[in-house]
Amino acid sequence: CVLGPSISWTDMRDINETHKLYDLFGRTALTNTTGLAPIPGVGLPIVSWIQKHRPHIWNNTHYILSAKDFILFRLTGIIATDISLPARSMLYDLNRLDWSDWICQKAGINTALLPPVRYLPWEEWGTLLPQMATRLGLPEGVVIAAGGGDDPAATLGAGGINVGDIVVGTGTASSWRVVTDQPKPDLSGRCDLAPHLVPDRYLYEFVIPGTGTSFRWFRQNFCASTDDGTLFSYEELLDQAAEV
Repeated sequence: CVLGPSISWTDMRDINETHKLYDLFGRTALTNTTGLAPIPGVGLPIVSWIQKHRPHIWNNTHYILSAKDFILFRLTGIIATDISLPARSMLYDLNRLDWSDWICQKAGINTALLPPVRYLPWEEWGTLLPQMATRLGLPEGVVIAAGGGDDPAATLGAGGINVGDIVVGTGTASSWRVVTDQPKPDLSGRCDLAPHLVPDRYLYEFVIPGTGTSFRWFRQNFCASTDDGTLFSYEELLDQAAEV
């Protein structure tokens, strides 16, 4: 069963606590291992926060699953993950394409709590369980693909597959993704590196967190168009912004 509400990556909790955690590990060593610039909101600081502040949840934890992998578990009964999604956790060894033993050990996280890295994104994960097929109104035995992380999936969906391709996306955050065939982390911390959903390809990801969520907050708090509280549409606000 689910032990509590999930924590969004945009929820950065105690940033000073996160910085101290990364200093303990060594930022360069973390980036070299994971390909990820040490930022708040990813798996390692979230799990560490739960260990420290929600011990009753941590002590009852049997598995730590991402949203995508939890849904696939419910659909198929299989607990696992693909090679791309763990790259956003700060618990991953990008060179081995598996969980990092030294990071997990130092963080006090038993790797048995983490889903086995078993699948390539394009591989068959399993088939739809009969009870889930009934619930969803789908035929039994529908094949479920492993899939991958949201940024790599968005890049593939936009046609970014060749070295040098650039895909720009916006939503909760804004992200620039550059396709490369070289798994070389950026030690300056400007961007993250993750496996692509395309064979032998990786993605450099430059992210500005909170663009869409900040826009939504601004609209909800400052953009009533009439006395009855009706809000300007996003399109109206964009049109007004274009005139500034």
